Amino acid sequence: MKEKENIIQSANFKRDYVAYFALGLFFAIVLGEIVIAVSIPAYLGKESAMANEVRRIKLRESFDMVRWQSFKTDCANANAKLERDIVVWEMNKLANYLRKESEYLNSDETARLQKIVDESSAILKYIHENKSFSKASQLDTGGYINSMMKRKEKK
Repeated sequence: MKEKENIIQSANFKRDYVAYFALGLFFAIVLGEIVIAVSIPAYLGKESAMANEVRRIKLRESFDMVRWQSFKTDCANANAKLERDIVVWEMNKLANYLRKESEYLNSDETARLQKIVDESSAILKYIHENKSFSKASQLDTGGYINSMMKRKEKK
């Protein structure tokens, strides 16, 4: 009889041990899922911040390249020189802004500034190819002056 009681007690102990192990395993799995659920958004936030920082660095690099290109661009005529000077002025203003605010730029602002820098680069390339956006034209005042003189002669 004692032997039967020992076997029953041993079986009860084993069942309790397995139950405690299953309960511990269950809580470990739930805790692991909670850790993963919290860590993935935090990781993605870090990835987003790093991607934004990479965009800012690329913006600064392309900005420096366009600024260097603007000082190096040769102009074929006075109009092209004035157009280049406008781009240089814009780049200088943007340099002041980037110096103060670049670390606070979000992704959308960085993309808009990158677009401005790319457009400025295209303008400088166009000017460098000895082209100009404006045409020089002479104002012909002869017709106007002649019509005024005819009116005066009639009076």
